[in-house]
Amino acid sequence: MNKNEFDLYTLKRKIKQIKNNYEAALKLFQLTDFTIGSKDYENEMHLAALKMLNAKAVVILNKNNPQQLMKLEIRLKLLEQEIVILNELLK
Repeated sequence: MNKNEFDLYTLKRKIKQIKNNYEAALKLFQLTDFTIGSKDYENEMHLAALKMLNAKAVVILNKNNPQQLMKLEIRLKLLEQEIVILNELLK
């Protein structure tokens, strides 16, 4: 039972972290993409920095993708159901 509760807690934290990382990377990607497209930078060095940040955002978006989030949420629901079943069996 304690293992399930620990797994449940761990999954909730992972889901929250993935959502936060995804949202932050998406905002960074949108900002850098807009800035690069609008040519609202001062010189080539700024452009290179913007492109680097844009590439970093893409990597983070790929790592924290919605499919991974969905897998974790399904696993979380299964653990919650398992806890309910175990509690019923203990009665």
